[in-house]
Amino acid sequence: MEDKPLWLGSKSGYFSIKSAIQLVQSEAASCLDHNPPTIEAKWDWVWKLRLPYRIQVFVWLVLHRKLLTNSERLKRNLSSNATCELCLANDENLDHVLRSCPHAQDVWDVLTQMGLHSSGMDTDLLEWLHRNLKGAHVIPNWPTKFAIVLWYI
Repeated sequence: MEDKPLWLGSKSGYFSIKSAIQLVQSEAASCLDHNPPTIEAKWDWVWKLRLPYRIQVFVWLVLHRKLLTNSERLKRNLSSNATCELCLANDENLDHVLRSCPHAQDVWDVLTQMGLHSSGMDTDLLEWLHRNLKGAHVIPNWPTKFAIVLWYI
């Protein structure tokens, strides 16, 4: 008897894109059964935002906390220093980059002076992102503007 490749993701033993997608979807569904959905887990709405694709990808990375900040680089042994290179005062994590770095705060201050301010600056990072990207706003097209400002920062 000779060896032959066997794909365990289908009954026939043959690989297909459809069987691979079904396998991934069933794994994802079983993970969600054990963990209740959170703001992080529900990300499909990101692709419906009216934004250039590169900014949608950026927002997706931010929501999944996968943006390579200096803190994240240090965790992955890609850097020897977690300090923010702009302010040199704090570790560069996602919250620091987008909200608490003095350079980011300058951007938010200018927008506030123009009458464009984000809601919930004092909340958890993911809650803040969710409120401004998905919530209801008085400012027309705010989620789009907010996402572009995040990408700019």
